[in-house]
Amino acid sequence: MTPENRKKLADLIATQKEALLVEWREHVRPLLSAHSLESPILDNEMPKFLDELAERVQDIDQPFSWVEEAETDTKINHTATSHGQQRFRIGYDIVEVIKEYGILREVLYERAEQAGLIIGGKGGHALNFTFNKAAAMAVESFQLEKEIEQRKRRREYLSFIMHDLKTPLNAITVAAHVIEEKVDDPPMVAEMVHIILRGAEQLDDQLQKTIKLQKATVEEGVGDLVPRNFELWPVVQSVMDEYRLVATDSRTTVHNLVPANLRIYADAVALKTILRNLVSNAIKYSPGGKIVIGVTTAHTEGIELWVRDTGEGIPHERLGKLFEKVAPDPEKKGSSGLGLFMVKKLVEAHNGRVTVESTPGEGSTFRIMLPWPKK
Repeated sequence: MTPENRKKLADLIATQKEALLVEWREHVRPLLSAHSLESPILDNEMPKFLDELAERVQDIDQPFSWVEEAETDTKINHTATSHGQQRFRIGYDIVEVIKEYGILREVLYERAEQAGLIIGGKGGHALNFTFNKAAAMAVESFQLEKEIEQRKRRREYLSFIMHDLKTPLNAITVAAHVIEEKVDDPPMVAEMVHIILRGAEQLDDQLQKTIKLQKATVEEGVGDLVPRNFELWPVVQSVMDEYRLVATDSRTTVHNLVPANLRIYADAVALKTILRNLVSNAIKYSPGGKIVIGVTTAHTEGIELWVRDTGEGIPHERLGKLFEKVAPDPEKKGSSGLGLFMVKKLVEAHNGRVTVESTPGEGSTFRIMLPWPKK
């Protein structure tokens, strides 16, 4: 391209930027319909990229390479990096990021051809290099954000596993103390031995999951759910059986009001983890009280599973941060603040939601909305 044509191309990019973006959006939207993005979010860094592209096309005497960067290249790299990061946060696929740049290049070539400009020579080299490098930088930043998120999920999931190990360990500890005190009561000793064996099995199961997580791909973890239809009552009852000894020790009664034939669509392992956390907390905060687990099926959006206790309740100032990772109860020794954070993560992974109602001195009710069973 002659210097005059390079200037014309740069002017075309600058003066027809909005028209280029409108046409680009029309081509991109069908590919990204699942994201339902508004124009400001969709455009993101693209207007800025076009400004920098126009500047780069005119300034082709500046060196450009994958290693040595001119000032313009540095700005483009920053723009493309921000673009890739934003695309990851709103749920793009990495291929969609590449397509965006390819479509914008096609739109620009068509506009240039309509204006009688043939993109080639050193100017074409600079333009194509800029597009390629911007796409590469966007993909690189997208992948980096993905890796950071995956590492975060791994750490969170490992924290979840460690938190879940407390349940069988507590049961084993209590059972061992009972055996120590009731050594002359064979039936009681036999029952406690059974509890210890069951706790050991749970510990082994959790450890195997942790080992699997270390060896498996980074995609495993909270998001690795296997939902299916199953009866809810036996799952609730099995969690109650796990905590029966702990509940008895704290003089707390636990009641299962779930209908025997009610089916639910969820990941059974994840739902057990949710119930273990809610029941464990309810027992901890309701010594000598009552816990009831039930469901409400009158909602059109799904089945509501609830856990209600008559415990000490939750102070109003803590309710807003109850499901955050940084919200351990300062008055409860050993509280990590992970339990309810994990509950929220797992419920949301089911496309559900969890809420809480509480009155200090009267108790709390945790409500979990889950999808209706698949037919």
